[in-house]
This record gives sequence, structure tokens and C-alpha cells, in this order.
Amino acid sequence: MSAFRVLLRALARREQRQQQQQQQLLFSSSFTSSSTLLSRTLLLGGGGGGGGGGTPGVAVTKKKAALSTFSRVSSSSLSSSSSFSNNNYDEEKEEHRKRLINKTLYRAKQRGFLELDVVVGEWAERNLNAKTTSDSFLTQFAKVLEEENPDLYSYLTGQSEAPKYLREENEAYKALKAHVMKFLDEKSDEKTRAKFGKEWVRGWNDGSSEGGNQ
Repeated sequence: MSAFRVLLRALARREQRQQQQQQQLLFSSSFTSSSTLLSRTLLLGGGGGGGGGGTPGVAVTKKKAALSTFSRVSSSSLSSSSSFSNNNYDEEKEEHRKRLINKTLYRAKQRGFLELDVVVGEWAERNLNAKTTSDSFLTQFAKVLEEENPDLYSYLTGQSEAPKYLREENEAYKALKAHVMKFLDEKSDEKTRAKFGKEWVRGWNDGSSEGGNQ
């Protein structure tokens, strides 16, 4: 990870903490104001009755109004706090998915097997997106990447048949396989490739007795 990206993430986290502190201060201020309002109203209502000059019905009405106001303010404050918590959770979830996508892309592009780096990496770059790619698809693609390089290369190029758990049950593998076959059809003539299920001719182990450059 570059120093620039590290700096950007640090700034984003600092801004997020500042927003949290502002929301907490707002909630605390609203709650304190509503509590003060309730106390003052109750004192005014109770004082009128205790002095003998107030009307009991008016005092009760004032108390009910104060309780209603307190309830509305408190509900509004709690709703605001809950909304902030949900937004914060969504942001953390999205950030986690972005990290997961980046990790998966790195694994797809850095296989240590040049042909797979190019073909699989290109497909992953086009199809993996933090906002649109489902969790199940990411999990399935991660299972594809767990295959050994020679085996995966053989499966994708049609030199050998992939296991059932890949060719029939893994949607990510199916999509990747279709991409590879299209890539091969566009870049090479089918007549120059071995038939399906046969290894490609390497030159040094194909049983040929002819010499020369391979």
C-alpha cells in the first residue's frame, strides 16, 4: 500500500471520529435541554398549586404538556443517534468489502503464473465491484483462487476437466471459464489448440523424435 493511500485512510478515520463526537455532543445537548424544560414546567405547575392561588386542572395540563414535549424531544434525539449508528455501521461494512475486494484482486493478479496473472487478473478487474458483487460470489471466487496454478490453468484452458464442485456448483468459475474460452477463441485459431481434454503440445515431452527449436 502506498504512503498516499495510507495518508488518505488516516484522514478519513480522523474525520469519521470528529463526526461521531459532534453527534454525541448534539445528542447530549438535546437531552439536557429537554430535561431542563421538563423540570421548569413541573416546578411552575407545582408552585401554583402549593401557593393556594393556582388551579389544579391547569397545573395538571401543564405537566402533561411538558411530558409530551419531553417525550418528543427525547424520541427525536434517540432517533438521530440510531440513524447515525446505522450510517456508521454501513460505512464500516462498505470499507470492509473494499478491503476484501482489493485483497481478492491482488490474489487474482499475483498468482506467480504469468498466463493466469493476465487472464484471471483481467477478468477479476472487470467483474469484482464492492457495491455490486455479492458476498456469495466473492466466496466462490476465493475458492477458485485456492486451486493450484497448474490445475487451474489446465481446467480453464480445457486441457482437463474441472472437478464437479467447480464446473457445476461454482458460479464464479463458470463465468471465468467462459471468459477464458472467449479469450482463446479471439486470440488463437481453434485448429492450433489441442482437442478438449488433451494437454497442449509442449515440444519437449510430446514424444516427437524431431529435433530443432521447440
